[in-house]
Amino acid sequence: MRVVVTGGTGFIGGAVVEELRSRGHDAVAASRHGDVRVDVGDPGTLRAAFDGADAVVNCVQFTNYPIENARKGRTFDEVDRKGTESQVGAARDAGVARFLYLSGAGADPRGPKHWFRAKGAAEAAVRGSGLSHFVLRPSWVFGPRDVALNRFVPLARLPLMPVIGPGTQRLEPVFVRDVAWAFGEALDRGTEGTFEIGGPERLTMDDVERTLLRVLGRRRRLLHVPAGMIRTAARALAHAPGPPLTPDAVEFLLNDALADTAPLVAALPGLPRTRL
Repeated sequence: MRVVVTGGTGFIGGAVVEELRSRGHDAVAASRHGDVRVDVGDPGTLRAAFDGADAVVNCVQFTNYPIENARKGRTFDEVDRKGTESQVGAARDAGVARFLYLSGAGADPRGPKHWFRAKGAAEAAVRGSGLSHFVLRPSWVFGPRDVALNRFVPLARLPLMPVIGPGTQRLEPVFVRDVAWAFGEALDRGTEGTFEIGGPERLTMDDVERTLLRVLGRRRRLLHVPAGMIRTAARALAHAPGPPLTPDAVEFLLNDALADTAPLVAALPGLPRTRL
């Protein structure tokens, strides 16, 4: 099967490409720097890339996710909502039969945060496309080339390991290769619907940072920095070119990211569940 993976050179998309190729599919990594060049803001490049494809897997995430940069068009609305709508339209025009979408935990067009709403609107576009579809909502994804967890590595060199807020936000970290397996298996089985995926452990942010310290072989106490202080710093940094942190990114990091994986396990028996 010829499968175009948009965002196929990224952290999750790259793992999906590898998984599909291991299953014998002709998986094409499509991105600004991939096997095939595409820009989700340019329908012409999408239509050309999708021509002759049996399926499309949308794994596009903007650079430095979840830190938005509106000046460069790197926002949830531009990339998740509008980008997915463009891909769905191009896939339909190219005669693609199947569309698979990497969404996120909490996606809801009426959600309390704009990133939930953007991903929820993207899901609605996929479900309303008339194409056979599979939507996957992961909790926090970790693994090789992971940007999110690796952001904490330099902090482990400090005398105290800083944590934004109380460290009680709950996560179910899911291994990137398990996410990729789910896409590959869903494609092979023809599985349809919207599913959530998390890892086998429900951890707090404190748990995650302690695990990171243990893996790095470092002994550090955690220092909980008040969220308000971080928000103030983020507001000042938000006006810099390529901001390292924004107020919205702080809120994103303070949210729970939970998943009910039971329906996916029932739909895809043998789903691997790797611990952090």
